Amino acid sequence: MVQLLSLESFEDCPTRNNRPSADYETGYEEGFAAATAISKADTKALEQTLVQAIVDIDFSFAEARAELLGALSPLLTKVVNRLLPEITAASFGPVIVETLLNAAAADTDKSAQVHVHPSQHESIEKLMAAEKQNVVVIEDPNLTEHSAWIGLAQDETFLDADNLLAEIRAALNAVSLSENRVQKHG
Repeated sequence: MVQLLSLESFEDCPTRNNRPSADYETGYEEGFAAATAISKADTKALEQTLVQAIVDIDFSFAEARAELLGALSPLLTKVVNRLLPEITAASFGPVIVETLLNAAAADTDKSAQVHVHPSQHESIEKLMAAEKQNVVVIEDPNLTEHSAWIGLAQDETFLDADNLLAEIRAALNAVSLSENRVQKHG
């Protein structure tokens, strides 16, 4: 004899409540709220740590820049105030000759004039003679010692090494002054 196994069916049972109990739902909501609060606190702490790290990096960069500029400032000042003027004085004539040679190569009319400060007249004439260039050197007391107007038939060039040195000094002073202001006032 075969006996069939009979099991109770729980489908569509009207007495069965498919929702969790009220205690379970209350506990779940309290746990979820606590986890959310902890997560927000952790996120806030991480954000503050990140912001502080970025501020520390920026402050460290500013400190390093100030230290570097402070260490290099005396060297740069001596270079600008002593070395560059000497280099300018020594190379002024050769720069004019080179500029004239380059300009003369591009310009078919070979007549050229150079207006220089009276203190430079003799040295420029000697350099032009050494290069066998037919250039008229004209004294102009209105020019500074290391400035010159180079005139060709179709073009003019103004060289002003004194102004260049003044601009370099001003740039160096501007950097030094801004660093001093940052160090004093943060």
